[in-house]
Amino acid sequence: MNYSFLKVIKNKSIFLIVLFFCFSLSILSLNAKQITSKTDTLTSKQKFNFQYAFIDANRQLMLGNYSVAQGLFQKCLKIDKNSSASLYQLAYINYSIKEYNKALTYAQQAVEISPKNLWFSFLLSSIYQELGEVENAAKVYQKLIKIYPKNYDLYFEYSSLLAINKQYSKAKKVCKKLEAAIGFSEKLSMHKVKIYFMQNNNKSAYKELHKLITNFPNETKYYLILADSYVNEKEYEGAKKVYNSLLKVLPNNGEAHFFLVQYYIQKEEFYKAFDELKKVFSSKSFDADQKVQMFVSFSKSIGDNKELNQKFIELFNVLLETNPDNLDVKILSSDYLYRNKEYKKARQELEYVITKRKDNIYVWQQLLLADNMLEEFELMYKHSSEAVKYFPNQSFFYLFKGLSSYQLKNYDNALDALDFGQKLVIETDPLKKQFYLYLGEVYYQLKNYEKAFNNFDVYLTIEPEDTYVLNNYSYYLSLLEQNLDKAEQMSKKAISLEPKNSTFLDTYAWVLFKRKSYKEALKYIKSSIENGGNSSSVIIEHYGDILFKNKKIEEAVTQWEKAKNNGSTSEILEQKINEKKLVN
Repeated sequence: MNYSFLKVIKNKSIFLIVLFFCFSLSILSLNAKQITSKTDTLTSKQKFNFQYAFIDANRQLMLGNYSVAQGLFQKCLKIDKNSSASLYQLAYINYSIKEYNKALTYAQQAVEISPKNLWFSFLLSSIYQELGEVENAAKVYQKLIKIYPKNYDLYFEYSSLLAINKQYSKAKKVCKKLEAAIGFSEKLSMHKVKIYFMQNNNKSAYKELHKLITNFPNETKYYLILADSYVNEKEYEGAKKVYNSLLKVLPNNGEAHFFLVQYYIQKEEFYKAFDELKKVFSSKSFDADQKVQMFVSFSKSIGDNKELNQKFIELFNVLLETNPDNLDVKILSSDYLYRNKEYKKARQELEYVITKRKDNIYVWQQLLLADNMLEEFELMYKHSSEAVKYFPNQSFFYLFKGLSSYQLKNYDNALDALDFGQKLVIETDPLKKQFYLYLGEVYYQLKNYEKAFNNFDVYLTIEPEDTYVLNNYSYYLSLLEQNLDKAEQMSKKAISLEPKNSTFLDTYAWVLFKRKSYKEALKYIKSSIENGGNSSSVIIEHYGDILFKNKKIEEAVTQWEKAKNNGSTSEILEQKINEKKLVN
């Protein structure tokens, strides 16, 4: 438990500053007789000089001119060495500049001369604390109690200092004495709780907190402190009992319901957690942002539980209805819609957020992913171009700008974006390989085959079993009739990984065709057709070409005609049909 036990300790600087101003302002209204020592041995002239120097010193001190003020207070002491007020102010100045040993000397002298002055003693105790002399700090209050036995605030400070010095028995005796004088009090009871926690006497602390709850059943903080204490000790059942007691008094308490949400999640009693979360969402104790965090946390906890995910829509709708314009709710809504493959609606939510919050990198990323899933590359290009303005050093956005440019056949633009973005990516970043892949595709379209294939090679060192790259790379090589050995190896690997993929089978057949292995090519092109390739005009045309090389002329023409009927855009297909032969 992290409690502060002493106001001098907790807000020491503020306390002493207030003390100083009160003291200084009162000083300015006093006459010379009141601020000099009690022994009236000063002449009228000395009294006048003292008063003038003392008031001027206080003005300089209030202006923060410590050095000037010190000199003037020293001057006062030369006139009257027993001026406790001057000694106090010198102690305060040295305390403020952390010259604690000097401050201590002055403060001790001030208290010795004026032992009944509370302010002087408070400062002396604070100085002892700064020097780590807690026992001496406590003794200051012990003396004050003897002088002011009915100033009960002094007992609190004294017992706190004893507890800080680990003199717990003495601290509790002081509390007992105080309780005998003032009876049961909320302040004293809580003070005892703090001392018990310092002593690691949790049992007594809990007992005292229960007493507070009994006496103040409508005071929420005591339930929360007790429950939090149980949680810190991992006594979750105890915490649960406390929160349930609180809910009997205040059934809509959000903190209690929120604890029970976490409690039931830990127990994997998700339906009970869900019921509690509904109560949290109806509570005014939490704002929309906090509810969003709870929603996300619970969503992760239940994973793929379809029934609970379905019930989750209730909470989701509450958030939307009660916070329709909250941006975090909009983001949550977009996540939910995206996970349910409602990409268009998800994008609408994200576009709204972007109009209000341009600096959220996550929203931009999700927006581009939605564009990608919708295959709306013009919008992807627009969004990625805007995103790089706000995040010029984020490679992710250059990747999507390059991808959208590629899809729109703006290859020069794609190359610029991808080339720049690749330089921003560190080698260990998973995005790095994507840049190699897309650069390879762009360079191929720009007919810079050497750079295209170099990028594919690097990509395959990272992802050696990416079947689509193995297939495309080998197909590109076959079209160029380059490095056909390598093309065959890559294509063969692709079909070994996906033996029923009609596209991969077609590529392998086509590589074999280019290598003049016509019989082997026929075997694989037939397998491609059997596995769905008969719906592709390209594969059907390849089938015809391979049949022709296997001297099956009529069958070849039949397949070419079929390819034409399937919408082939091949420029030489008509010629092949008419001439019944292959055309280069």
